[in-house]
Amino acid sequence: MSFKIGSFNVRNLSDNSSKARDLDKIANMIRKFDIIVLQEALSGFQTFEASLGGRLGNRWDMAWVDAKSESNDSRGEGYLFIWRKDKFKCPKDKKGEDIKPCTIENYHINEFEKKLARAPGYGRFQHVYISNLEIRLITTHIIFSKQAGVSEEGAISLRKKEFEVLARSIYTSINDKHDDIDCKVPYTILLGDYNLNLKESGAGLPYVFEITLIDKNKKFLGGYETINKYEMLAGDLKRRAVYKLHTVQTDKTTINTDGKELVSNYDHFTYDEHTERVVKGRAHSLNIIKADLGKYKEEVSDHIPVMVELDFG
Repeated sequence: MSFKIGSFNVRNLSDNSSKARDLDKIANMIRKFDIIVLQEALSGFQTFEASLGGRLGNRWDMAWVDAKSESNDSRGEGYLFIWRKDKFKCPKDKKGEDIKPCTIENYHINEFEKKLARAPGYGRFQHVYISNLEIRLITTHIIFSKQAGVSEEGAISLRKKEFEVLARSIYTSINDKHDDIDCKVPYTILLGDYNLNLKESGAGLPYVFEITLIDKNKKFLGGYETINKYEMLAGDLKRRAVYKLHTVQTDKTTINTDGKELVSNYDHFTYDEHTERVVKGRAHSLNIIKADLGKYKEEVSDHIPVMVELDFG
């Protein structure tokens, strides 16, 4: 029994932009997954949502959540959670009400951190027949644009700091809470557009760590590109690292400005060792471009969907 989890930045998809997009192609890509989250799904696209839902059919359900951008973003950026409702459902709380996908607005930051420019989205998905099998997805679109008066180095530092907040504060808090329903330990994944590359991808700077270490007090200890470097750490640091989060997916997934090549490796999954035990194979991008990259970018997006498969035996 395995399930395919996906992430896909659909580049400003809205009612207006959907007229120029190939929604049939987008729907066909979505069908390759059991649960997928779309980033850059803009607000006010009820027509688009209905149109996409109609293409997918009645086996699918979806929910849009607001990213509540703190920048001067008039687009109303958000996330769209889409799932196979014959396989998954939203769990119910103690009052018997559905726990629907939502925005995470309340989380701890320390004196060296700032609130995220875009709030992450959060969805909980319970297997329809196995009540204690729950997959939790935290989705993000880490800030990319340089702000007025911020250098390139400062912008990159801000992206890395946003990842630290997502890993240190938000991931650990979401993953640790599992006493409200019949779920012993959830399988939690952070996924989305990080605007950071893994070193192994060959896409170059800026990098996100392959291994992120966090202590029992949810303090960020550091990170490393390879497991070998982690194994060579001093014993004290290894003992302090209660959480070891893996960031994966090394395929290049972002199309450059002129639409001629894939240049960046921004789309990733991050999970702890508990979830790593059920990961099947390697996370990867979908091999779905049948025409040239320029045409795909115009009709679909400037990103390629990515997938990780979870196998529960």
